[in-house]
Amino acid sequence: MNSLPLRAIVALLALATCAAAADGPPADPLDAYNVVWDSPSKDSSGSMPLGNGDIGLNVWAEAGGDLVFYVSKTDAWDGLGRLLKLGRVRVKLTPNPFTAGQPFRQTLRLRQGEIEIVAGQAADAVTVRLWADANRPVIHVEAYGQKPFELQATLEVWRTKEGPLEGKNRDSARGVLESPEPLVATPDTLLDLPGDRLVWYHRNTTSCWPVTMKVQGLEGLVKPSDDPLMGRTFGGMIKGEGLAKTGPASLKSKAASKHHAFAIYALTKTPATEAQWLSELDATAARAGAVALDKAREAHRAWWNDFWNRSWIRVIGTAGAEEVATNTLPLRIGASSSGGNRFAGDIAQPMIFSRALTEDEIAMLAARNPGAPGLRGDPALVAAWDFGSLKDGVVAGTGTAAAPAKVVGEVGVADTHARGSDPPAMPGALRLTGKGYLEVADSPKLRLAGACTISAWVAPAKGTATDGRLFDKCPIGTNNGFVLDTYPGGRSLRFITPAATLTQKDALKVGEWTHVAAVFDPSGDARLYVGGKPVTAQTVGTGTRTTIAQGYALQRFINACGGRGAMPIKFNGS
Repeated sequence: MNSLPLRAIVALLALATCAAAADGPPADPLDAYNVVWDSPSKDSSGSMPLGNGDIGLNVWAEAGGDLVFYVSKTDAWDGLGRLLKLGRVRVKLTPNPFTAGQPFRQTLRLRQGEIEIVAGQAADAVTVRLWADANRPVIHVEAYGQKPFELQATLEVWRTKEGPLEGKNRDSARGVLESPEPLVATPDTLLDLPGDRLVWYHRNTTSCWPVTMKVQGLEGLVKPSDDPLMGRTFGGMIKGEGLAKTGPASLKSKAASKHHAFAIYALTKTPATEAQWLSELDATAARAGAVALDKAREAHRAWWNDFWNRSWIRVIGTAGAEEVATNTLPLRIGASSSGGNRFAGDIAQPMIFSRALTEDEIAMLAARNPGAPGLRGDPALVAAWDFGSLKDGVVAGTGTAAAPAKVVGEVGVADTHARGSDPPAMPGALRLTGKGYLEVADSPKLRLAGACTISAWVAPAKGTATDGRLFDKCPIGTNNGFVLDTYPGGRSLRFITPAATLTQKDALKVGEWTHVAAVFDPSGDARLYVGGKPVTAQTVGTGTRTTIAQGYALQRFINACGGRGAMPIKFNGS
């Protein structure tokens, strides 16, 4: 899986559960930023990254299946200038602890620089530990259980034949997409050598370097001996004590045991023949294998401990301290603060509160419950508008701010009863065609610094799918205020505050009314409601600070995983 470090961090934060023990904060502050998953993943999109500065992994456990991981290396460049994965490894455990309904816990342990997976019922549980040695070019996979089990490790390669790149695979060779020469990929080589080991490599017999230099007008500097791609050979070896080869691509335990371990040695050599590369690989494996596993693990953890102790940033604070940044901009209904991003459709019954409405109150508004009108007299109701009262370019406002809304450009009032899907007794709705919007002058009460709720009925115009602002009190290009809009695609719903940005795709239907609400609770979370039901939420308050600190720690971790190789970090596919 090619993935941006930022993308990896976002995925980890989105899927992480709290790593702290239930009875209090962890003894090691860094443990608060560990990523913990309580279920297996569907595929590589649910993988955890791991690395030692040069060798990388994407690790995941399949529900009811196997433990799987990709292996990467920072200098595994093929003749087309693509940074390739070395291969994929599949680990099968028998009995299988990853079956549906079994306990599961996968932890990215930052302090130790390792991934630990514990799966299965207590008596039958298996613990799997993966780590890329911080001091040597080797990956270790260890598995422990209270009862004997079997292990099989299979190497999976997919570059099996020479041929042109087609479809989306061409994007991986973006640097030479417009080349007049065909983009021909070459296969990996799987060696069937004596001994209980799996060996494979990729060797470049072509190179895009000369034509790339020519395109840059540097052909005069081209010397065949300087070509960084031609003859570059990269791959690896898999072997482990007690594992026997069952084929060129598979190792299996000779007997069931409570402990299994195997290692993957990775090497890039350039330029190199097969014999030269294989000789160096054997020497690399011998050097790394001469260090006892316990000693290697101890030194590996010491490297990571020193790394984390060199510097750190931990963001802490008091619960409830989050707030929406205020500004003196006017509130716009149907446009951004610059007058752009105009919404096309109808808006009815907008209400802005200076408190977080409860789920039951939101449901009442969405259901047109008879109890809902009581919210019109709520002292926290800052502003509301009945667009049917539009007169002389002004809509009178109610609520504690009593803020009138002035027409800018062209707007209209819709006959809500003309729509077949309109809720009964819907008051007059504002009809926007993209030619105008409403503007409400700034006032202290509209500067929602703490808890708030924005509620309205919305119906995007038929035939349109254009992003548009519903409510906007935020400077362009910042999140220093609040925004509720239909980004992306005109049918989604997005809520922006400094502490959280929430998006719900396909929340709206063109030509149909939908009740929407956005709630910000500084002591809890931000939430989006569609049709009176919560659809997405994000923790704010102290949770936001933990997320910031965890994001910083995870970015440092990603940099450490890929920042010590022969090549610089490739941030769009390392």
